[in-house]
Amino acid sequence: MIFGPVVVLPVTVAAVFVALPALFRIAALAAGVPALVYLISSARRELRVDRHATPEMRARYDDLSGLFREGAGVVLDNVDEGVAIMLVNGRAGKGAELRSVLRFDRGEFEAAGRDGRPTPVVFAQFFLDPVRAVVRHRVSVLAVSRTEKGTPIISAVPSPPRSRRETRKTDRLVERLAADIPSLRDLDVLIGQVQSSTARI
Repeated sequence: MIFGPVVVLPVTVAAVFVALPALFRIAALAAGVPALVYLISSARRELRVDRHATPEMRARYDDLSGLFREGAGVVLDNVDEGVAIMLVNGRAGKGAELRSVLRFDRGEFEAAGRDGRPTPVVFAQFFLDPVRAVVRHRVSVLAVSRTEKGTPIISAVPSPPRSRRETRKTDRLVERLAADIPSLRDLDVLIGQVQSSTARI
């Protein structure tokens, strides 16, 4: 299914070259080549993700899914591991459910926002792919502030502007290294940290 369009498109363009005049051939080439490049890159991304959708990954995916039945939106405290964890439910633009585990350094999270101003805090995000049984990973920054009672309020930190070239370069690097797919060992550590945490709020 992934490579079907990749095969059909060149055949269609070749048929146009044989059957139609030169002007139509040029138009077909101008439209067909960019579409073919896009389809090939999309197929490569799909195959890369499918390659990581192993039974072992599926088991960790299911374990993390089960953790969202309780405690979503609550700050979890793990003193022994030195981390603070949040389970976050959200929605993508097309309505797909987005479930993420945010893991902060406990000391940084506790100190953030105590002076009355939002404090940037680095965190690791593990999110469940809404299409496949694959867990993805990234490191980012959020701003943490506090209410008068000390309840944390988390808000986004605007990303610095990047050119399309820089964005494409980063995307290619992530794709080549599979940098957004955590190891099974990292997922086992994460699951253990969530399971051994206690709710704070």
